Amino acid sequence: MTYRTTYNLVSLVWHPNSSERMHVGLWMNDGEQVMFDYNPVRVELAGKLMDAGEWRMVKAMLQELKAAVSPRQQTSNHHLASEWGGDTMSYLQRYATNLLQVEASVPVALELTPENFHKMCERYLGISRTPAIPRRAKMERRIKEFMASQLESYTTLNAQLDSEDLNGLLFPVIVPSLGINEIPFVCEIVDFESRIDAVSHKIGDMLNLKEAFEANQYKSATYFAIGNEPSKKDHAVHQVWNTLRESKWINLVSENEKDQIVTYAKEHGVRPWIQQERKKSDR
Repeated sequence: MTYRTTYNLVSLVWHPNSSERMHVGLWMNDGEQVMFDYNPVRVELAGKLMDAGEWRMVKAMLQELKAAVSPRQQTSNHHLASEWGGDTMSYLQRYATNLLQVEASVPVALELTPENFHKMCERYLGISRTPAIPRRAKMERRIKEFMASQLESYTTLNAQLDSEDLNGLLFPVIVPSLGINEIPFVCEIVDFESRIDAVSHKIGDMLNLKEAFEANQYKSATYFAIGNEPSKKDHAVHQVWNTLRESKWINLVSENEKDQIVTYAKEHGVRPWIQQERKKSDR
């Protein structure tokens, strides 16, 4: 059997004039379906070598690419595969940013299945089939499962917003749980076991969203963040946690206190943030 499968590697480039690069992402397309993933461990390591703003941009772009071809988006696999076909890959190869570059399409004699895609990720991105899940990743997974089971009927999960959705948004954000009643309802996850710059980036995303809401018709919003108290040995992160806990604009709750978020959503009639609601910000 002849397969029409091709793959494109996505590389992170340290400097536009440098030949040094790291493979961080992989596209595969067989004309009927498309798959994409990236190695978050490599991206985290790259953060130590990059400017903080550039690192944030790289993470946002990779998250957007993955969301674009997520299973939820693939209501029409053939259409999506055509949309992200050879012409698009060639365009991205020519006009990619100095930070992320899409390499040339390469044909491969493989059936595009989740198993074969994962093998390619293992080969080119170093993604293990059974990776050890750090404690913080397990915590984040539990919270996302909680949101999916308890908040899905009240909010939009993994809502993607950019400046077209909300005027004044400086860079795109993905909100784990976003709803609205009279005012927006935001529920975030903050991993206080991460290093200080990652925590700062997350809070920066929330403040970016807060400022954009206030610049539009929404002069106030309800913010929740789920995050467990970090070790006091990590003084810098613990200080951020304590400052956020005492702040007036956001409600910081631990994992054990998360049910109060559901109670709030029920009592205040929170409903999912849909496209029609987003458009109100443009009026």
